[in-house]
Amino acid sequence: MNQTDLSMQLLKNQEESIVLEKKEGYHLYRRERNEAVPILLRFERGNFLIMIDVDSPKAEPVIIRLDSLIGLTKLTAPQTLRLKDQEKTFQEIFFTYMPKVTPGCCKDNGKRVPTDMRLFFEENETFSFQTFVQDLTRFIILNRELLIVRDYFIRRFLIFLNPASGSGQAVARWNIVEPIFRGCGYTLDVVSTTRAHHAHDYVQELPLDTLLQYSGIITVSGDGLPHEVINALLSRPDAEEAKQVPLGLLPGGSGNALLESVCHISKEKSYLENAAFLIAHGKTSDLDITLMETQSGKRFYSFLSFAWGFIADVDLESEFMRCCGGARFDIYGVWRVLAMREYPGRIFISETVASTSELPALDTEIEESQDWRKIDGPFISVLIMNTPFLSKGLHASPQSRLDDGLLYIQTQRGGNHAGRYRLIKYMLSQPTGDHLQNGNVRNDIFVDYHKLKAFRIEPSGPNQRPFSIDGERFAPERVHGVVLPKYYKVFANPTEQ
Repeated sequence: MNQTDLSMQLLKNQEESIVLEKKEGYHLYRRERNEAVPILLRFERGNFLIMIDVDSPKAEPVIIRLDSLIGLTKLTAPQTLRLKDQEKTFQEIFFTYMPKVTPGCCKDNGKRVPTDMRLFFEENETFSFQTFVQDLTRFIILNRELLIVRDYFIRRFLIFLNPASGSGQAVARWNIVEPIFRGCGYTLDVVSTTRAHHAHDYVQELPLDTLLQYSGIITVSGDGLPHEVINALLSRPDAEEAKQVPLGLLPGGSGNALLESVCHISKEKSYLENAAFLIAHGKTSDLDITLMETQSGKRFYSFLSFAWGFIADVDLESEFMRCCGGARFDIYGVWRVLAMREYPGRIFISETVASTSELPALDTEIEESQDWRKIDGPFISVLIMNTPFLSKGLHASPQSRLDDGLLYIQTQRGGNHAGRYRLIKYMLSQPTGDHLQNGNVRNDIFVDYHKLKAFRIEPSGPNQRPFSIDGERFAPERVHGVVLPKYYKVFANPTEQ
């Protein structure tokens, strides 16, 4: 039975949630030394309520919230415990959950902590693990939570980690969270990348039947490996089937913009453990993708951003400072303010063009019209965003959503509009998103701001510098793009914004 079939079957009767809550509960056992201590586990809306000792009803219960539960596994080896002076054989259930650190109790406020609980049962006519799992899964789905239970769903991940990413911490970070996934019963296929485009080539060459055996692909890096994986999946001839495999994100680089945005919409702090929780929990969110084409014939997919000018220069030219981690952007940014550049060119944007077939060919000219708006340079900075964050701690586009079908462009022009003071104010306000107020740009920073569905960039003149697209280097040439709404999925737990 696959996930969709099970969901449809269980959602036929919404009243089952109430019926399950009214059940007396399940009589299980916990181990104390070598003794089996009887407990009662029953369902309660939004929680599990576990009575630690049936013989002591005043005992403090243990409560596990459904939204923190990530794994349930029946262990194969039976256990022998004493119950009322008799030796008995029990089956073992392994719960894995990740509650948040209590707000205000320490510096790790909001961090999720991996926790496990082992319970025991006698499989007989009054208790069947199969029935228990079905009731548990039914209750979780009816309460709009999702638990990936080993008996029903695929439990295998393909992991790419980049040892050279960021400050070189990807391997160490993976070693921290690997036990979380193994504790949930996942099979993990780990690939350590050794060159540029390693992950891209691996995913593109993987047979479809092998690819579909994975419940997801995980990257441990910055935004480089997600760019490779997404482009590999979406450029396959069987892309419609291949893109059903969602992407999970673990921080291992300097920027981690997509992860920061995923945590933001999920109301999670961007700790490593919280990122692992979002993957293991199993929920996904739609992700808009931008299809881009260049005048030289390149065709690729973007999930994050397009930058030209100041932001691109800081991103790409600070590569030699990777050992500094995210601080490299601040350090090099100061230099680029002092040695400010301007880039001639023009931009066309459209809120009505919604498909590649409506984009004019790049070797033809666009006339300003009802469908296309022109913005003339020269430019100090051009930034087109799909996600709210450009990097960790840089809330560059607060209006952006992962799945709203829109891009948002911010342009700071040179010429009479230029000035280091205005550029500094613009950059200093981006970490908190204060450059935007009520959906509009502040008047004192002289930035143009528009939403769009399609665009064309036309750099002109000498001394042009590369574009940064999802943090990757691209030659400065004519390029256009159009949004593909809800085109892919990432592991996330989106909440109301």
